[in-house]
Amino acid sequence: MADERLLESDDPTRQKFLAGLEKEIGTRGVIDLNGRGTKFDHHDIELFYGTPSPGNAKPAELFAGNRFSITRQLRYSLDESGRSLDLEIFIKRLPIAIFELRNNLTIQDIDDAVAQDSDPQQRNPKERPFAFGRCIVHFAIDDGLIIDVLKYYTPVASDHRLSKTIRCSIGNGRKRSIASTSNATITRSA
Repeated sequence: MADERLLESDDPTRQKFLAGLEKEIGTRGVIDLNGRGTKFDHHDIELFYGTPSPGNAKPAELFAGNRFSITRQLRYSLDESGRSLDLEIFIKRLPIAIFELRNNLTIQDIDDAVAQDSDPQQRNPKERPFAFGRCIVHFAIDDGLIIDVLKYYTPVASDHRLSKTIRCSIGNGRKRSIASTSNATITRSA
């Protein structure tokens, strides 16, 4: 696993690799990098290994090398505001999902989480976590609902409040009504 050793060292080669990876994330995005990997000094580097078929030892070993990590209250802002994300999931240190969490104890719900994630004052697209292609999905979550809040994807919702309609602003600012029934059927209207 040459890529693991490379990331563990602290020399100019590591810095060169990370600078190249940073550039690739900006141009190709995390989804493409996870799917196709990258090249570095004539080496093909896989960043993510998919689920192996049963009985294949080498792919199973590579899949086991995927490292999932979760960071709570991740500070991301380059300015003095000290802004942070509630929760972020990484695979091999690449950002996969960002979560804005709300609950009844704080008297906030999914609408508050969506509003925060969609507000350019709070989620500046110039900040790395919010630049296009930097993260696969952003979720807003409250006690009974989870919804993706990305501008470019169809929302996915799972509502355990049975047939209750939720109004919220999705990343592009349009209002959508999402209704869920007990079998998670979703209806949308723009």
